[in-house]
Amino acid sequence: MTDIERQVIENIIENLRNVPTEIDTYGQSLNSLNPVVIQTAQEESYRNKLANEVELWKKLNEALEVNKVSDVINVNNDELTFWYLRTLRGVMILIRNLSVSNQETPQQLLIQNKILRIFLELSQHKISNIDMETSLYTTALTVLHNISKVSVVFDKTMIDQLMVFLSYPVQHPDTKMEVIFPYLLYFENMLQSDDFLYYFFRHDLKDSILYDFLMTNVMQTHSHLFDYFVINDKNPSNKVEETNDDKEMSNIDLIFIRCFRKIVTNESFSPYLLSLEETDYEKFTNFLRIGQVVSTSIETWDKYELTGIMTWCFEIFDKTAVRIKEYFEKGTDDIIAAKNLHQNISSTLDIMSSFSRYEHVQKYIMSYKGLDKLIDLLGIFQKNLIRINFVKDKTGSIENFKTADSLGNKITDNTKINSRVDYQNFSIMATNFPESKLLIIEILGNLCYKKKDIQDEIRLKHGLELILSNCVIDDNDPFIKERSIVCVKFLLENNSENQKFVASLEAKKAADDDTLSQAGYEVDIDKNGEIQLLPKKTEEA
Repeated sequence: MTDIERQVIENIIENLRNVPTEIDTYGQSLNSLNPVVIQTAQEESYRNKLANEVELWKKLNEALEVNKVSDVINVNNDELTFWYLRTLRGVMILIRNLSVSNQETPQQLLIQNKILRIFLELSQHKISNIDMETSLYTTALTVLHNISKVSVVFDKTMIDQLMVFLSYPVQHPDTKMEVIFPYLLYFENMLQSDDFLYYFFRHDLKDSILYDFLMTNVMQTHSHLFDYFVINDKNPSNKVEETNDDKEMSNIDLIFIRCFRKIVTNESFSPYLLSLEETDYEKFTNFLRIGQVVSTSIETWDKYELTGIMTWCFEIFDKTAVRIKEYFEKGTDDIIAAKNLHQNISSTLDIMSSFSRYEHVQKYIMSYKGLDKLIDLLGIFQKNLIRINFVKDKTGSIENFKTADSLGNKITDNTKINSRVDYQNFSIMATNFPESKLLIIEILGNLCYKKKDIQDEIRLKHGLELILSNCVIDDNDPFIKERSIVCVKFLLENNSENQKFVASLEAKKAADDDTLSQAGYEVDIDKNGEIQLLPKKTEEA
């Protein structure tokens, strides 16, 4: 650090300590500081040189320590307040620039804590220049982001101040993008700390930050992810893929996905989410939806993350499956109850379908008797749901539909039909739990792939018959026929017991020849009159 640079910083410190009333004094010191700020922003070599000057960091730390923000504001001189805060902001900007090259030294000096305290002290006063306050908040965010971008030093004694700082935008709902972007980047950094998340989920302000600001404010205004949630009721079908197909994820969307990846996989999230189901169902539903979006949008997960998500996902699935059984036992369709149940079962089955390709998740499901629960639920749906086939005209528009029970018999009960299908819009209602059977069969297919013991279990638990029964076209579960055929193929592969069982069903006309053919098998009667399945012969050219 040159003598000139040292003198520039000394002058800034004196102004912040002594609070001169001559406005020109601030302008002169800022004019001297400005070239240093600009050069550290534009020239990497210069920035690196200053960033490694411990003496400079100590001087900047002193500048923060000697500030007299409250005293200045209490003078009630708007011009003085403006120039004093502008000087303080200049110091923060220089710290921001230097922390690009050096995060360790400012962390050791606990500069991040001083930044938090200064802004919170400022925000307690109602200054007239809200633009300056917002500018200082934005600058503070960028400083904190830079300091924490390599590693997070979380001080639990500062959790209250940190949470108040993070909740500041909740009281300023018109927050602009210049605040939101650095906010999300800093928040993403903090989420790397399990200690931060532990205390975050136990703090009273967690809902205002996570839900009121991030989910219902920022997502609604700046992110396509909001379209997936029930808050705005734009996606009653609950199928993620049906919304926003033509929209690419923005940078904000991607940051949200990364943030919520850390949140929904953390062990503190599960008890928080499960408690919301009893205390605030709307919040619970929307957190479940973001968990679904995140889980199905990312390709690679580690075992820790998979366990973190499955902890809450499987428990919600298990409880919902029990409630669905109780729902159908009542014998009366209830659209409100069905919407909630369908939402929960769709989200959890979608996550499990996506994750069941991982052996770690397969073992998790099996260890909690998930195979029994999935087959039981499939049986409940098979018994209670109606098969729906839409009839389309030459243009592809739906003009009518046909309904049948699980055995293919036409349904004549108009009351049941009216409670399951929306005639006006030709759409399937939540009371018929659309796409639920499809997801279960996808999961079963992943579980039994090249695993003879699970193939046998599915047969012994009567799951094979249920899957064979779904090798039909059903608009309630689009492509369920194709998924069922793939699942049957996996169940029959290198499994003579399952092959023999299906062959016996075919002899009784309980299994369809076309289904077996598409699965790659054909029925054969040997010389002893025994019925068996053989791999389908390939026709030669």
